[in-house]
Formats: sequence, C-alpha cells, structure tokens
Amino acid sequence: MKQVIYCIVFLLVVLDSCVEPFNIGLTENEATLVVDGEITDQPGPYTIRLFRTASLQDQFEKAAWVRDAQVWILDDLGNQEQLTELQPGHYITSVAGITGQVGRSYYTRITLSNGSVYESTPEKLLPVGDILNLYHEFSQNENPNNSRHINTTNGFKLFADSQMLPEQNGLVRWRWKSTFEILTYPQFKTKAEFQGRVTAIVPDPPSCSGYFRRGNNAVQFDDCFCCVCWIEQFSIVPVLPKSGLNQSGVLTKNEVAFIPASRRIFHKKVHIEVEQLSVSQKVFDFWKKVEAQKGSGSDLFQTPPPATLGNIKTNTPNALPARGIFSASSVKSKSIFISREEVPYFLPKIDTIKESCLKVFRIKDAHSTTTKPLFW
Repeated sequence: MKQVIYCIVFLLVVLDSCVEPFNIGLTENEATLVVDGEITDQPGPYTIRLFRTASLQDQFEKAAWVRDAQVWILDDLGNQEQLTELQPGHYITSVAGITGQVGRSYYTRITLSNGSVYESTPEKLLPVGDILNLYHEFSQNENPNNSRHINTTNGFKLFADSQMLPEQNGLVRWRWKSTFEILTYPQFKTKAEFQGRVTAIVPDPPSCSGYFRRGNNAVQFDDCFCCVCWIEQFSIVPVLPKSGLNQSGVLTKNEVAFIPASRRIFHKKVHIEVEQLSVSQKVFDFWKKVEAQKGSGSDLFQTPPPATLGNIKTNTPNALPARGIFSASSVKSKSIFISREEVPYFLPKIDTIKESCLKVFRIKDAHSTTTKPLFW
C-alpha cells in the first residue's frame, strides 16, 4: 500500500508537477489514473502526461503510460485544442496552438480508450509579479579539506526577492533549471578481457571519443564528440514562499535553489534560471502539502495529513480513480551565472571521468547535450 502511494508521488514530483503524497485511499487491488499537466501564458507547446499505477499483483512500481486517449485543453470562451500523443502517455499541443491568457480559465478533458471521461475543475490564469532580484550566499556545511568535491553539502543558496500583485493574494511558486559544462575522457575507457589464461585491461573507447582499439592500444582517428557536454538539471520538489509580504508587497529572501559546489558542476560556471508562477489557492494548497511531506525528513507515510486528490474528476461509472492536477499559470523568469571563482576555497579541477559525457548525469532530473546553449 505504501509503495503504491510512493510510486505516484515520485513520478509526479520528478515530472515537476504535483500529486497526492498522503493517504489517498487506494487499496492493494486498486489502480489509479495519474494526470500531470499545465498551461501557461508562455508560448507552447504544452504537455499533459497520463499514466496508470497498477495493483500490487501487477507490479505497481512499473507505472504504465496511458496510450490512445483523447486529450483536450479548453477555455471559458469555448476555444479548445486536441493534443497529439507524440510518445506513449505524453500528449502535446501544437506549436501554433492554444496559448494561455491572463484572466481566462482553463481545464482539460480526457477520454480514455475504454470510454471513461475525466475533467479538471477550471483554473483561472492569474497574473504574476516580477522577480526583482536573484542573489546567492555560500553555505559551508563540511570541511572542504576532507572532501573529494564530487558529492558535497557545501554550495550556493539562491534567493529571490519577488513582487506580488494584488490579484495573487501572496500565492506563488518557483521552479528552476541549472546549466553547467562538464569535461570527460571517454578515450581512456577500458574493460577486462580474457587473453589466454590471464585477464587483461584493454581499451574500450566509444566511437564518439574519436578513438578506436587497435590491439591493446587506443588510437585516435577523429575529434571527440562526447567529451564536452552541457548538463541541465531541474528542480524536482515544489518551492513555495517561506517569508511573508513586506509593506511594499514584496516577498524577500526566499530560498529557491541550492547548487552544490562540486568540481563537476563548477568545472567552469553555472547558469541558473528561476521561473515564478502564479497559482490558485487550490493548487497552492496542493503543493504545500507535497512540500510538507517531502521536507519532513521522516517516513513519507508517517501520520499522513488529510488527503488531497487534486482537481481531476470523473462522473463515468466504474472509472479508475484519478489523481493529479492540471494548472494554469502566468510565468516570469530571471537568470544569473555563478562562476567557479566564487567558491570561497580551492576547488580542484574536474576529475577524470572515463565515459561519454552524455552518460555521466543519466538521472531523472537531468538532461545532457553536446549542443552549446545560446546563452553560454
């Protein structure tokens, strides 16, 4: 039972959306439809993701993407767009399709292949104030002389001062994306190989390294195409205000991100973009409970607060229960660079990573590319 709930929580948090992280009333034999989607006032396309958690007997930990559904985004003026399933369970609007507008209300309608129909309650797209300032402070939590500077608790706390508009009622959330460059040495990759009666360590460079194996040597034939990458990492937990409004209607010094002072992350510098999103009271409360559960530091399922189910409903008899949220937000963004030189002690050069740079950060909250960002 606990694992069923955790599966839903983990998947939606990773997808930078939200889901019920508490006692959601599932039984061991009950499957659940999970919905994750949004529309903003920024250019699309927008994505709505659908997946199903199965029963314990069906290996629930492998949540299945829901395919062949009809998914729509609609507004309060009768405008609508049907989304296209570009990959399993991922339904996307067209580039020139519907765009969120401040003041309009939006909802999604979903029809599964078995005829079950779901709708979200309408969300009004509220305006959002500007991020007035982004700044950072270094936090030293361990002795740098005792660290390899790869996995470290030292790093930069990133703070935001944010303008709040009267329509927001102090409700806002943030999300962030960091980008940094890494350097790897795939030409030095090796493997163990039996040679006669002994085991030898021989070269095993991937072709993208520009090297190939000749006998027991690595020989260069081209430039390396996977030695330098840019890694994008994303926030995976909700970031909500910790401080109240001052007399000028500004939220001051809210911590929105933490960037570890790793020799890999700070091989050169880090670019951090922070987005500020308007939210309704319902969506804010949902995220607040997710944040409280994720930040409790205790058993995810210990003494669960009252359940929140999101805003997805169905009137179809015998339909799967649904969890998740479809939200509508206005978005403002601001970005800064933090340089390697701002780490307040000696930081060694990046370590020798004998692998393609595309494979170093293969985790759910990161994306690797060999394409240099325009802002770099």
